[in-house]
Amino acid sequence: MAVKLDGAFYAFCIWRFLFTAFFNGIFALLFLALSAGMVVSVFQVRNKLTAGLIGGLMTVFPAVVSMYFFMFLALYYAIGIFSVCLLRGSL
Repeated sequence: MAVKLDGAFYAFCIWRFLFTAFFNGIFALLFLALSAGMVVSVFQVRNKLTAGLIGGLMTVFPAVVSMYFFMFLALYYAIGIFSVCLLRGSL
């Protein structure tokens, strides 16, 4: 019994590696947002504009932007940033 493979199967095999980078980027942004929330909480920022600027600066800081050139590692770098914020918040 032969199994017939259509074009959708081959397209899935090619595109699944690209979607991995997409999900790494989405989850990296999620961890950066959680990190920004921790920074706002640690410094007890009450102004919403300042809290938004902290989140924006943490996202577009040049070192953070450059980590997206290595998308396969961006999630792990973002988890590292989050773990440092989590550790600092517990002290």
